[in-house]
Amino acid sequence: MTSPPPEPQPLPQPVFILVRPQLPENVGAVARAMANMGFNRLRLVNPCRNWDGSVALAVSAGADNVLINARVFASVEAAIADLAVVIATTDRNRYLNKPFADLPAAAVQMHGHLQNNTPLGILFGPERTGLENADIAPANQMVSIPSDPDFSSLNLAQAVLVVAWQLRLNSLSDPAGAAASIGSTSPPAPLAPKADLDFFLQRLGEKLVAAGFIDNLDLHRIKWRKIQNLFQKTPYSQGELYLLQGILTALTTPRLHQAEGKGRGEASTDSSPPPVLTN
Repeated sequence: MTSPPPEPQPLPQPVFILVRPQLPENVGAVARAMANMGFNRLRLVNPCRNWDGSVALAVSAGADNVLINARVFASVEAAIADLAVVIATTDRNRYLNKPFADLPAAAVQMHGHLQNNTPLGILFGPERTGLENADIAPANQMVSIPSDPDFSSLNLAQAVLVVAWQLRLNSLSDPAGAAASIGSTSPPAPLAPKADLDFFLQRLGEKLVAAGFIDNLDLHRIKWRKIQNLFQKTPYSQGELYLLQGILTALTTPRLHQAEGKGRGEASTDSSPPPVLTN
């Protein structure tokens, strides 16, 4: 007597994030596409009116639970605050100095993150325009779906379906995540959520303004975004972020013995001018 086949393991769940979806029909179609592939975590940023109404429910064709449990946020930053890795879908390289890959290659990395229980989200832009640069800025990586370059634009639900299918395919063919962990000798440290990185960047911005490197973050928006992007490309462990916070504190806080010396009225005996750096 043969034993029954083992029960299939539930798929690791990424978060699918729709940024400013414009039509309730498309939100319903996305819910159906997600359910088709076994996924159910949906978030929306500033969605259209009636995104969860009768039209969306009808188009979802029974994927009611995806819509009912969807969460709504006012901004991309709020929607990804508890996630450690964020992938932005786009049909072209935006020259934002971020890692850029086709879906099959990126899906291997995403599969590895999910197998390590890393909170991961995938951003999809509005139907008419796609993601804007400001939406992509907090992401770690940009991903494109290989399609005909002369007709590369996909319907929102189509894009979600293709990404969800690729993730499901990877999970079913490599349930233990072996392909994504080749070369690793130990489990990676848990990655910090985006909210912790945002806190560090907020402190960094304040210190740069105080030091006069940037007069005003709003007036120097492009320069500040480039600085943020240096840190947003890479996911960090909690320990690495603690280290960055400590470095920032050390660089911007007077040392204790210097403060004590000033308090006693001590003056430096070194009156030589600072060295001049030459090439």
